[in-house]
Amino acid sequence: MGRPKLYHTADDVLHAKRSYSQTYYAKNRKSISEKNKQRYRTEKRLKGAGKAGSLSVTSSGSVPQNQRRTRKHGQDGAVKDLERTLMIVVQQSLTRFLDHSIHNIIWSPSLCDAIKQLQVALQKVEEVRSTVGSLHASVLQANGVGSELQVVEVTSCRVTNIIHALEEVIIHGVADLENLMNTYSRGKLLYQCTPDIIPIM
Repeated sequence: MGRPKLYHTADDVLHAKRSYSQTYYAKNRKSISEKNKQRYRTEKRLKGAGKAGSLSVTSSGSVPQNQRRTRKHGQDGAVKDLERTLMIVVQQSLTRFLDHSIHNIIWSPSLCDAIKQLQVALQKVEEVRSTVGSLHASVLQANGVGSELQVVEVTSCRVTNIIHALEEVIIHGVADLENLMNTYSRGKLLYQCTPDIIPIM
């Protein structure tokens, strides 16, 4: 014979969960407070890094683990983190970032270094794309279609547009520098013909 049910209604279960949560918080208030303070400081530091337009990069060219947020805070927090990472990579505006990069490619004495910077940015955005793909699948699995999925799809579309724009500039820069200069001066590059990708408010 199994053990008897402790809670017979959904209200009983909800009341028991709340009671347990309050007891746990009372016992662990100090450590919870410290974790929240640490999370706040980390977010504040990341926002400051995003405004400065600088992202620390490891020797492998990826974002360090301490600058990545976990999905512990839900899909909404994960999407915001991915958007924040995108804006750090493109320095808050794709148009300004690529304008600056093209000027570097055209006027830099070392074409390879200027192209390498774009390739590093492309690699970071592709890392974001893989994370967005897995997040899209988990949101679809957990919630089905709805507003959460639409938010993820908007970010996915933005990532794809950034990748296409970066790849186009890299290909033009490597293949034919004169063609890049002509296309840029006529305003016919992909990023020049589409709306700028800036932070979502």
